[in-house]
Order: sequence, then structure tokens, then C-alpha cells
Amino acid sequence: MPNLHLVRRRANTPRKGMYDKHMRDQDLDPEQYEVLDDDELETYLAEDYSKLSSFGYGATEHAGAGAGAAGAVTGLGLAMAGTGIGFWPGMAVMGVGSVIGAITGSAIQGVAEDVVYTDEQQAELARNRRNAALANPVSSFVGTQAPVLASFKPSLTQLGKAVGGVKSIP
Repeated sequence: MPNLHLVRRRANTPRKGMYDKHMRDQDLDPEQYEVLDDDELETYLAEDYSKLSSFGYGATEHAGAGAGAAGAVTGLGLAMAGTGIGFWPGMAVMGVGSVIGAITGSAIQGVAEDVVYTDEQQAELARNRRNAALANPVSSFVGTQAPVLASFKPSLTQLGKAVGGVKSIP
């Protein structure tokens, strides 16, 4: 049996009537609400979330982790540049450093969001991030990876091309 989701009915949505009795039993008006399965929910949400906005919600979800990883890799790379440590030990140190930087950056982002947003705003942000990921999963995933990708080649030109490429995702 598919997962079912209760959403507000839109004016242009035809009524199916399959769950009207169940909704009335729950004191819900079938003229105001409708029940959608997973596929219908994706289509419903795609009307509210563009590919670019899904990309943006994905990017903001992991911005702290990406910035932390990029900062750690850059800092460790600069610190080890004159040491002659060698390629493989250097890669290991930078790999561990990037993980620690990502965890630290994510924690800092979490604290910052706690300070800046109220509980209701945080719940709305989490709901928007989840709905954007459901509406456009590929764009949202690319957005979650964008902050980390900045550490590979932090060029504004390349980042601009990546954001522009989101429009061509199916």
C-alpha cells in the first residue's frame, strides 16, 4: 500500500472522492483537503518548488558542512605545503581534516540556525527542505553537494556554471 499524504486542495485539482468518507470521519472537509500518494505528492510539490529553489534549499542544508570541509582542506593544505610530508600521508591528513571540518561546520550551522530562527521558522525551513527534495530530488541532491564541491576548485566561474547547469536537469 502506498504512503498517503494529506494536503490542502488546490482550486485546479479534480476531486477523486476515494477518501472522502475517511476524511469526514477525521473531521476534515474533502473540499479543502485531498489525499495523495507519493507520486501525486511529487507532482503537487513540483508546482511550488522550481529546480533552482530545490537546489538552493539543498545547498543551504549543508552549507556549514561544505564551508567547514573547504576551510579545513585549504588550511591543512597551506599548513602542510612547506613540510614535505608526502602525497599519501598528506592526503590522509587532509581527508580526516575535511571530515572533522564538515562535522564542525555542520554543528556551527545548527547552532546559528537555532539562534537566528524560532522553532516555528526552523520547522518551516525543515518542511521546505524536505518538500523541495521530494519535488526535485536530483536538483536538491546536487544542491547538497555544491558547498562541498567548492573545496575542489573554489572558482566563482565554475560555481556559476554548476548553478546554471541545474536548469538542464530533467
